[in-house]
Amino acid sequence: DKETLHWLFPKEKFGRRAPWIITTTPVGMAIVFVLWYPPSVDPDFLLIWFTVAVFFINFVISTLLIAGNAGVAELYPFKEERLRIDLWALMWSLFVGFFLLVAAAFVFFEAETDDEDLVGVCNGSQAAKDEVNREVSNRAKEVSLFPAIVLGAIMGLNLVSAK
Repeated sequence: DKETLHWLFPKEKFGRRAPWIITTTPVGMAIVFVLWYPPSVDPDFLLIWFTVAVFFINFVISTLLIAGNAGVAELYPFKEERLRIDLWALMWSLFVGFFLLVAAAFVFFEAETDDEDLVGVCNGSQAAKDEVNREVSNRAKEVSLFPAIVLGAIMGLNLVSAK
């Protein structure tokens, strides 16, 4: 309903794009955080968990990009100005991509490679497989908490700079 949206987010104060940024950024922060902490390590559950999380993350990213690109087109009517903004966006994308590569490398290099007792777990019981899944999940949580916090902070800065 337009009246409700206008009451919650007056155009004079927020503009046309900021409500989308303000409403989707906290959702994105929560999804990125919850993604790393599934309530179960059952493989079938994890497949559903990560599929739903990826769907919502893609929705949040698409919404933020659409709002941001539409705002750039309104704020900078000349092609030269938009090209400069696109260059800065490309540079920031490369920076964030590099950060994510470093974070992924940190996760992979931090993993222990001397797990000889885990090699034969496929022939073990279901309880042994669940224990290995829990151990791997706990390691991933320990190693990946910092990148998740930093990514949440980046999204938080996006929320703060919405005006």
